[in-house]
Amino acid sequence: MNTILSHNAQWVLLSTLILGMAAGIVGSFAYWKRQSLMSDALSHAALPGVIVGFVLTGTKNLPVMIAGAAVSALLGALLIDWIRSATRIKEDAAMGIVLSVFFGLGIMLLTFVNRTAGGSQSGLDSFIFGQAASMVGDDVRLMAGTAGIVLLVALLGYKEWKLFLFDPAYAAGLGLSVRLMNGIYLAVLVLVIVVGIQAAGVVLMAALLIIPAVSARYWTHSFKWTVVLAAAFGGGAGAAGTLLSAAGSGWPTGPFIVLAASATFAVSLFFGASKGLLILYIGRRASRRRLSSQPVGRVAAREGGRTMSYSGWILLTASLVGVCCGLIGVLLILRRMAMMADAISHTVLLGIVVAYMATRELSGVHMLIGAVCAGLLTAVLVQWFQSRGVQQEASIGIVFTTLFAVGVVLIATQVGNAHLDVKHTLMGEITFIPWETMTLPLVGEVPEAVAMLALVLAIALAAIVAFYKEWKITSFDPALAASLGIPAVLMHYAFMSLVSVTTVASFDAVGAIMVVAMLITPASAAYLWTDRLSVMLALGAAFGAASAWIGYGIATWLDTSISGSMAFATGLLFAASFLGSPRYGALSRLRRGRSASRVQAASDSAD
Repeated sequence: MNTILSHNAQWVLLSTLILGMAAGIVGSFAYWKRQSLMSDALSHAALPGVIVGFVLTGTKNLPVMIAGAAVSALLGALLIDWIRSATRIKEDAAMGIVLSVFFGLGIMLLTFVNRTAGGSQSGLDSFIFGQAASMVGDDVRLMAGTAGIVLLVALLGYKEWKLFLFDPAYAAGLGLSVRLMNGIYLAVLVLVIVVGIQAAGVVLMAALLIIPAVSARYWTHSFKWTVVLAAAFGGGAGAAGTLLSAAGSGWPTGPFIVLAASATFAVSLFFGASKGLLILYIGRRASRRRLSSQPVGRVAAREGGRTMSYSGWILLTASLVGVCCGLIGVLLILRRMAMMADAISHTVLLGIVVAYMATRELSGVHMLIGAVCAGLLTAVLVQWFQSRGVQQEASIGIVFTTLFAVGVVLIATQVGNAHLDVKHTLMGEITFIPWETMTLPLVGEVPEAVAMLALVLAIALAAIVAFYKEWKITSFDPALAASLGIPAVLMHYAFMSLVSVTTVASFDAVGAIMVVAMLITPASAAYLWTDRLSVMLALGAAFGAASAWIGYGIATWLDTSISGSMAFATGLLFAASFLGSPRYGALSRLRRGRSASRVQAASDSAD
């Protein structure tokens, strides 16, 4: 109790309370705008700005670092909108590209800083995972000011927010500047994110913006009360999570905040006065009773209606990751499930931790089994929440933040001193791959990761080739697949299993976050080159392998993080495809536009 009531704990408690309230308000705006996962993308995109702010001042100057994070996050938001509007890449894939490439760049910069004098003591890692215990009075005042700004914006523009969020076209017809409102929305969203990442970190900040708002929707249909309840739920989750983490020694605050928010969501899901499952069940039961009491005629009427250099093994491992992820990523993009890659890359942590707790071994097939189970659990929960009326983006955000937080809490409280930590899982360490070996018949001694990835690649290729027609039909037209008798649901969960296996096999090489870059960005680049699935699969695999080689070259040249460089290299390849693709590239479209203009001008002059 003394720990909980200590002076520092009180500052932390007040900080997270205020942060939760502000996040709840802004999160409700994001929910109604159907951009819940934008917060996840922008929180990851803020990391390079934090590092640049530290480099510019040479010290941990919080205002400068927050300003850098804000600029970086806003740049990420602009790039998402530009990619979505200027190419045929959908918004979810655009968010995945920006999330992974910016985070990879941030890891590269963080590696540079940690190798400078005093850099390793900078404490910048806290911005990745959050460190609420380091908060002091200045942080509370900063968060109070942020919450005040958010509240002021919400109150002064209440009527405008309702018009902008529910019917932008009607709002524009009344003379309201939709572009200005969208700018204000992005500004307050970025403000809350960059202030809150010190407490929750870039990985879990999205939970505070998504879960309270979704929880509130189960209690009311009113926009006003959704905002009020989301603020209350967010603040309550922040306070409850802080008190829970203070009860243990070294327990992380961020994951407990997420678990507290998830508990609120669970209560709301079942007992919410507006859309809770219990209320819906009672309503349906009453309806059935009314129908059963009516004459049969009236009811019927209604119903009618091997040897190799050290660098060689690293390159082979990374290339296998790139090819595996490139193949699977193409199907993710075509199914418009790009952000499911982000979700599963986080939630497989829980499967790995549970598998370790059951066997006390950090390698073996049980890790794959645990990861597949976690991936399938993610897919099932997302699908179930969607069937209960929760938006797809919000469902993904709730599931992955909650399951990831459970994994982090289990590591902190149950795993102990085992070589299993969140940072390694997220970022990977490919430089250790050649030292962890196994002996294979006819082959000899090879790194365990190479053997695992080769097996996963063989499984993925076999699955794609054997069921090529089924993948094609279910990806492009699920309704036609169902009418032809193809088990679309079974194909969906088989695909989620492939994503899970690919993700966990890639952990040691590039880490969970970087897997997102390998899954989404090379496939998105391939999507800009062709409309044929077979060619797209080949290009996705080729771009994935090329990203590994280019990234390793950058890392060797600059002496920085290999995994971060690989993620950054995927962005370079996507930029080259965006500009130079002969079919959907910006330059080719510009040439076609000019040619069409010249033809039209010649036609007009002839007339």
